[in-house]
Amino acid sequence: MSATLKPSDYKIFPKSQQKCVPSNGTESSTSSATDDSFSSEERKTDWRSIYLAALVCFFGQVQFSIFLNSQFAFMKTLDPTVSEGFFGIIVGCFSLMQMIFSPLMGIWADRIGQLRVPLLVCNAMMLIGNVLYVVIEWFPVEWMKHVMLLSRLVAGIGPAQISLLVAFSTIASVDKDRYRATAWTTFGTAIGITLGPTFQWFFTYIGYPGWRLNRWISINMFTATALFAICTNVLIHFLLQFFFRESSVGILDSPKSKANSSEVESAIQKLPPYDRWALAICCAMRFTQYLIFTNLETIGTSFAMMMFGWSSTEVVTYESFAHSARGLLTLLVYAMYIFTDLGQRINERLTCLFSLFLLMAFHIVTYPWPFLPNYVTQYDSTNKSMTQLGCEVNVLSWCEGLTQVNIWVYYVFIFLCIGIAFPNINATMVPLLSRVIGPRMQTQEQGMLEMCGGLGRMLGPAVIGQLYRSFGPRPIWIFEGVEIGVMIALWLVCYRRLIPLKIPAELIGTKTHKIQQKYENQMKRTSCTGTLPLSSN
Repeated sequence: MSATLKPSDYKIFPKSQQKCVPSNGTESSTSSATDDSFSSEERKTDWRSIYLAALVCFFGQVQFSIFLNSQFAFMKTLDPTVSEGFFGIIVGCFSLMQMIFSPLMGIWADRIGQLRVPLLVCNAMMLIGNVLYVVIEWFPVEWMKHVMLLSRLVAGIGPAQISLLVAFSTIASVDKDRYRATAWTTFGTAIGITLGPTFQWFFTYIGYPGWRLNRWISINMFTATALFAICTNVLIHFLLQFFFRESSVGILDSPKSKANSSEVESAIQKLPPYDRWALAICCAMRFTQYLIFTNLETIGTSFAMMMFGWSSTEVVTYESFAHSARGLLTLLVYAMYIFTDLGQRINERLTCLFSLFLLMAFHIVTYPWPFLPNYVTQYDSTNKSMTQLGCEVNVLSWCEGLTQVNIWVYYVFIFLCIGIAFPNINATMVPLLSRVIGPRMQTQEQGMLEMCGGLGRMLGPAVIGQLYRSFGPRPIWIFEGVEIGVMIALWLVCYRRLIPLKIPAELIGTKTHKIQQKYENQMKRTSCTGTLPLSSN
């Protein structure tokens, strides 16, 4: 059970107690002098930096999601030969860069002892990628798709800032504020993903080809998104450079950081290793969540154009409107977590499980079952006299016999199932993982969580794009349904391991041990977290 711990695994436990999490609310049985020196009154959450971190998360994710509904349509407008498979590669490469650089940025931040420089580098990479997106039309047609690929590769480094900011919310907050602090950064991230297409919807009124300012620069419904993203890059740089203030009130890096080290050492408790299996299950959940999300971002636009016979302009308009409606629902869910005590009343594990069932329901109801009455509209692209809308039957053999999903059923279930499931997973996953790990530095663990999300984003487009091109939407719905079913089974099997870190009695004071026992008994009576297992090494 014993292990050699890093200095970041040490924690000063203030005098005030937490009612919910024993590992986050313990009291040291030390002298009164120690309690006076390191009481929670002297260690306060830096809310200004927490709010700023949430704002940076929001604008950073807006720059990702604002391109979702228009990127494929932009590619098809510039080069009609571009396939869904190549678009899947573009989306996957964006996620590949996030997956690689999330842990690397965390390691770099630990090495240099600050977050500002890595955050500024991430923002600069997004800026360069957005500039490349604006100038795509400068290149020959045969080069355009490759320039877009390069643009998203460079911009993909930017989202590595998310894991840094989430970890920052855990170290810049005292124990009693940690749930709310992590909820703010998670809120900013999820709202940015959800509301990004809303900004794209506003730009659809510009149309295409839009306004040509000169020979080199044109503003249309596609390039306006990148210009907006560039403006947010400038704003983020300004906020990080002049207003971001680093704080570490939630941890103690070294006992020697205080003049009277003996008093500090008497207040420090060594935390036991957290359950590695619990971390693995949380990472698997993040992988599944983003794998499902790639369905909407990779083939969502193409699927709607094919299924409902929409043009490029129509699909951008309607998809953006649908995203906006879902964003409002997401905003409502997050407001309940931040401005009410919903997070303290619900069971985080059951909430994640319920969200998985919602995702399963979406795939069952929106599956193009053979017994549906209507079929998709088909057209032959070689016959120029036909309206070029619907399913391209001369290229896609699976168009024959494909039934049409009811448009209202499809978008209502996207609104309800996706709009409720995703914000609930985001709002409960980070606090759940934070409690599993305990009150220690979590930069590496949060980086691993985002790396698994990036892995889902990378593999998903490659698999889903090829499946869609070769076999149509039905195998994709089946594939994702199986993935969700496996995740539900894993979550149920490991359900009792997803609990707050249990601190052994010999490492904490007697009074704290009694508080911890009282908390465990309360969990058993209310079935809040179940029976506590032995910690895994």
